[in-house]
Amino acid sequence: PISPDRTPQWLSSSMKHATVSPDPSTRAIIYGNGANEPSAWYANGLWNCIFLNSIVQYYTSCAGDPMIPANWSTPVVVIGGNNGGWAGRAMENFLYIEGSTLYLFWIDGITYDVRVSTADISAPTVWTTSPNIIISGAAGTIRNANMGVGKQGALYYMLIEIDFGWHRAN
Repeated sequence: PISPDRTPQWLSSSMKHATVSPDPSTRAIIYGNGANEPSAWYANGLWNCIFLNSIVQYYTSCAGDPMIPANWSTPVVVIGGNNGGWAGRAMENFLYIEGSTLYLFWIDGITYDVRVSTADISAPTVWTTSPNIIISGAAGTIRNANMGVGKQGALYYMLIEIDFGWHRAN
């Protein structure tokens, strides 16, 4: 319903009614330039965030007001940067949460294969990468790809942006 004291603001607990203030003072930078594709979730009394920076996946958390940059922990490498043998390889990402398991889908920066790493929601700095390839990079056709994962019934779906590289006309 419309609140008389805030008209015409719509008050709702549904994400479909969420809005973002255009006022820059209502935003905070939790990590410097180069932080890409953040995925945030609230669990275990913390705001949690995983993001990409220079083909490395980082994790940070916040126990207080997430709008105060000083409340965020120093980001730690969770995939890439010589962590788990994936140095210089963990490009792009998409986080999917099911139950108490975090699934981080990412692209191998050398083979361009889509891979998945998992962590327990109670230990989001300890990731295990599956040896299985989710989607083959097919000679580099998957690059700088945004992706998403969803579930309908018992089926999981991945939507992925495919970059077929540069083409030139002869």
